[in-house]
Amino acid sequence: MDDSTPDGGPEPTPDGVFAAAGLALGEAILVALPQWAERIVVTRTGTTQADEGRAAGERMAEALAEPLARLLSTDMDEQRGTPLTLLRSAHRPLTDLLAARGVPYAVRDDADRAANPDDVFAVAPRSFGDLGEVVHDAGLRWGVAKAFAHRARHRDSSPGSPGSPGSPEVEGLR
Repeated sequence: MDDSTPDGGPEPTPDGVFAAAGLALGEAILVALPQWAERIVVTRTGTTQADEGRAAGERMAEALAEPLARLLSTDMDEQRGTPLTLLRSAHRPLTDLLAARGVPYAVRDDADRAANPDDVFAVAPRSFGDLGEVVHDAGLRWGVAKAFAHRARHRDSSPGSPGSPGSPEVEGLR
């Protein structure tokens, strides 16, 4: 069996696919933040303070770039958090701008306050999709790649284990 891709290069490994998906997700997040912050500011202030919103998003991206790169380059078994967790904690420049503009605090439930107490304007993204379709898709690819790499790395290949050849699950698919 040929272990190369159609262009003659080596077949990517599950860990390689996961690493590439992480790089793509990190880049998508950092590119999307300025425009996302701009939309938040314009929507919340009711004005066209787009430049200030974009600048807040750029500061968020600057603050997030190094910790995000560090997380995404960490071996999956050593990761203690997710890109979304980091993203949710990077709202300070946007929060400061909204406070300076006199925007009233958001009404939040107890669970939201407990999850992110400093997010008084409820701007922390709930999902990658909050930053747009490109980030949403990159987040899905990253999650699938992580699951794929994790399974490849930790699969119990003993006969009869779930998902292994000869197991009831696999035999039922034939």
